[in-house]
Amino acid sequence: MTPVPITAPQRRPRADTIALLAIAALTAAAYSYGHLTGHGARLPVAPQLHGTAAEFTAIAANNIAVCALLILAAHAAPLRTRWLSNTTDVLAAIVICPAAIQAGLIASHPDGPRLLPHAPLELAAVTLAAAWWWRHNQTPPARQQTALRLATVTAALLLAAAIETWAVPHR
Repeated sequence: MTPVPITAPQRRPRADTIALLAIAALTAAAYSYGHLTGHGARLPVAPQLHGTAAEFTAIAANNIAVCALLILAAHAAPLRTRWLSNTTDVLAAIVICPAAIQAGLIASHPDGPRLLPHAPLELAAVTLAAAWWWRHNQTPPARQQTALRLATVTAALLLAAAIETWAVPHR
């Protein structure tokens, strides 16, 4: 009988960690670009909000729709063909990348940090949604897990929308 060498199991990084690092890296790259080139200082970042309930509703609905799309797309995994899988990958990138780049560029503006008190919550919610979609890209998750993730993301986005609507300085 020959001895079998014992090897450590191969650990893959968690999807949450990878999504967080990717979104943080994209945001940091946009911040660095805006800061180094001065592009961020030229952005028109004057607050456009007036602090109304209608603005809160619009912000929350938009953010929740974007993240819900990523979370619910995980349930289409058994129906996917190669073409559909590639299409959802592109759509996910279209959803995630502009938000991270915009947050990084606005943060590089001299007034940016005071205009973005809601950004950590929004980026956390997008990270959770992206990680969920990425983790379950091949096999669908259980409905209860999806409902819990959707509720967590929705709560974070509602709080972020409230902060964006009522805590950001208005004109």
